[in-house]
Amino acid sequence: MLTAEHRQESLTRAYIRAIAGYVGMSCAERDFDYGIDLTLQEVRPRTNTDTGRKRRAESGWPLDIQAKSASNAALEPEEVVYDLAVDAYNDLRDTEVLAPRILVLHVQPRDEQRRLEQTTDGLRL
Repeated sequence: MLTAEHRQESLTRAYIRAIAGYVGMSCAERDFDYGIDLTLQEVRPRTNTDTGRKRRAESGWPLDIQAKSASNAALEPEEVVYDLAVDAYNDLRDTEVLAPRILVLHVQPRDEQRRLEQTTDGLRL
């Protein structure tokens, strides 16, 4: 069985992938962890000017995501309080990168049994 941390990370990646799929973006996971976990790409309709053939292709404008999950973040009415490591923060604010970077914090219940609920009405992460 996966460790508790890996199960938590797996749910976070699934959450991001579900949202990307819903809004129609492609989502690619990184093979190695160098501060970016996933990359989203906009998908646009394209028409071949020579043949008129229609298809879809990535736009070339990626959005890099550093994914974090936490069960100890403080949820306030106007903000989420989370202690992000300095190295992770510095990776996000690096100005010498081509693609914009964002942090996606997936706040999960402390009780692992409540992190994923499947009923006849749907699936809740």
